[in-house]
Amino acid sequence: MAKVRPAQGVALEKLLRAGPPTPSGIGGNLEPRPVVMTVHVSIRDQIGRSLWVGPSLGALLALGEEIGWRGYLLGELLPLGFWRSSLLIGVVWGLWHAPGIFLGSRVYFFADPIADLLAQVATTLLLSPLLSWIRIRSGTVLAAAIFHGGVNAATWLLGLYEPRDSWNGATMVLAGVLVLLAAWAAIAFLDRSTVRGVPRAAPEASQGRAP
Repeated sequence: MAKVRPAQGVALEKLLRAGPPTPSGIGGNLEPRPVVMTVHVSIRDQIGRSLWVGPSLGALLALGEEIGWRGYLLGELLPLGFWRSSLLIGVVWGLWHAPGIFLGSRVYFFADPIADLLAQVATTLLLSPLLSWIRIRSGTVLAAAIFHGGVNAATWLLGLYEPRDSWNGATMVLAGVLVLLAAWAAIAFLDRSTVRGVPRAAPEASQGRAP
């Protein structure tokens, strides 16, 4: 059973074209030789890029989504309770990616767009309570955008593991699911207001409403 291990350098191999014929093949027996280009990506550079791109450029790109999800929609749905509102936003957030997925912009690179969309909805569903909690406790949608950008940038690190087979892919997915479920448990255990459904630090849109 293969184990996930960090790669010393990620090799991206691409067949470019047929090489020149060998000297013995000039007489008519031409045998093309593939030319292979290998690019080695530094693990240190990749991790460093993720750490600074996520909270900066990644946050700016995610801010447009977060203004809609955690800036407006969360405030409107909080009367339903923290968990119900967060999970509902997670489903809407995932389905929002449907047009791009069906137009060919795969998120998880499944051949079937339905499978890719379902994986996207599952991901946003798992992430949504954590982002909602960050938004509520920080009092600003910018904090959620920074975390959102960091999550997007962290996905680059998945390319640093080899071999890239279905078993290792499933292992990494399972690890991510367990981490997010553990975050759910921590929020429920440490912040009892989320269990009671009382949004003490609710976004501005929910202020003045009965809990």
